[in-house]
Amino acid sequence: MWIPREIIERTWIQKIAASAVLSKFYNVLGEEKFSAVLYVTGRDWGLKLFKENFLSPNNLSEWKIPIPTNGYEIMNLVAAFLRSTFPKAEISIETIDTRKISIIIGKSPLRPLLRTPHAICYHVAGLLEFIFSQILAKTGVKANVKVDLEYVAAEGGEPKATKFIVEIENPSKEISLETKPPHAARSPFATSYKLKKIMLFDEAVFLLNSFLEKTKNILGEEKSYELLYLAGRSEGKRTFKIFSEKYDREKIKPFDNWRNADEFLESLLRYRFAPNSIPASYRVNDKTFVLKLLMNPFTQGVKTKKPFCGFLKGALESMVSLTVAKYGIGKGVSVEEIKCKASGDDHCEFQVTLL
Repeated sequence: MWIPREIIERTWIQKIAASAVLSKFYNVLGEEKFSAVLYVTGRDWGLKLFKENFLSPNNLSEWKIPIPTNGYEIMNLVAAFLRSTFPKAEISIETIDTRKISIIIGKSPLRPLLRTPHAICYHVAGLLEFIFSQILAKTGVKANVKVDLEYVAAEGGEPKATKFIVEIENPSKEISLETKPPHAARSPFATSYKLKKIMLFDEAVFLLNSFLEKTKNILGEEKSYELLYLAGRSEGKRTFKIFSEKYDREKIKPFDNWRNADEFLESLLRYRFAPNSIPASYRVNDKTFVLKLLMNPFTQGVKTKKPFCGFLKGALESMVSLTVAKYGIGKGVSVEEIKCKASGDDHCEFQVTLL
């Protein structure tokens, strides 16, 4: 058994799964509802990052970094936060007036998730609103924080960056958001703030789970599961095409018969459909075995009444059915999720049966 290098993508959850899933939900929800849900998930993400970067783990009311004392230090801290959260993005910040600034983020890691970047970037807008509100509150300023966004178009009309306009409304005391240093000797945003860098995989998983939990409450479990299943079916077909072309060139098979297919499927889960997972399997009979998944990126923070891993069910079903049919091992497979962490089990299990 051998898996092509093209299938081993540790960033899969960001590049493929989230993209496939979000696209399905976008088509059903429409841009307005979709953007609103992402805005709330951004606030959730902001809360998580705020706790990790700003608060002492032993005392959540105590800041572990210096508290800003003026407008320049506030912007200094915001800049440090954004650069730790989006380390590969191009970020520029400018003052529009004393209560309004523009933040331009280019090469955002979230943009590839959806071909409607105006919608996907509401996740970042929610994050900015939460972080600004919390920093201002710590400096003794109560205010409403409003975040609008717009494209920054490149040649040909394709968006190359997103501009976020952050405005402080009705502050409880005078405040001036300064992006220029107090004197020329200091470089802009020279900072002593040491913030935790965030792994992209962690953010993509958090975004996906938070999004699924909220859309489940809007669309219901049944409709959400259906959309996840369809997204998984599409990804299974795409993965089959990738590895099938590779195997044809190399003149090899992924597995010789159904009795040694479980090792291939364990690797497929680990490297493609559920990265960073710990899959295992046990055989029920000659035609059936069960795949166990201890770490499932689709069930972190999601609570349901019934099994909810429609994406993995659809991906495994389409991928393996096409494989066994191509190599003459069987007519197809059926996949049933018999345990799910989202619905209360301590792990997920998929029963895979050769037809």
